[in-house]
Amino acid sequence: MIRINLISSPRNLSTALMYSFGNRPDTSVVDEPLYAAYLKITGKIHPGHEEVLATQDTDPLRVLDHLRSVETGKDILFIKNMAHHMAAVGDSCLEGFRHVFLIRHPAEMITSFTQVIEKPVLQDVGIADQWQLWKSLENEGSVVVHADDIRNQPRQTLSRLCAAIGIPFDAAMLDWPAGPKPFDGTWAPFWYGGVHASTGFKPVEPREIKLESWQTELLDQTLTYYMQLLKEKI
Repeated sequence: MIRINLISSPRNLSTALMYSFGNRPDTSVVDEPLYAAYLKITGKIHPGHEEVLATQDTDPLRVLDHLRSVETGKDILFIKNMAHHMAAVGDSCLEGFRHVFLIRHPAEMITSFTQVIEKPVLQDVGIADQWQLWKSLENEGSVVVHADDIRNQPRQTLSRLCAAIGIPFDAAMLDWPAGPKPFDGTWAPFWYGGVHASTGFKPVEPREIKLESWQTELLDQTLTYYMQLLKEKI
């Protein structure tokens, strides 16, 4: 089985990409399996955190052992992870997977993330963690893909992504049925409203982004990491 590990910052198109892979008949998906471990380790309080802690294993090593050994009867296992969840666990989370780093301009991510988490800080948004994880892997067998490229050229970008991680492209990845999915995490009601209304990737629509002063400070902290990862994108 090919085990693909998505390493994303929040609000980066990660759920839509999970739905894209989940629509392949040869693929099983897992939604943020380290979320409960992250909440327990950090003490963070997120919307629905009690449900997350009650429905997921909080032992990260046990979670990772399961992901490395589980057989689903399908050829591919796609695991959606947040970079800051993985960083809280440590480098042991990197072994045994093919890693895909999903990036998005942090100004877009920050404005979207703030709709759910009030006044996030650098440790909440995962971009610095993405860069550190990328460096830990020494780029070997890892891929960086940009959310805007997927939205603007889904067939071309997903074809390149599939080739880079060693799987065939499947046109089923280009759309999916609207609504919740059986593999959604318990946190879906708080985070997935927009993607539940979607049935595919839509082109980016230019818009003016207005940031408050604290958001601008956070943006300044994230841009260096984003620009480094941007150089690596397929």
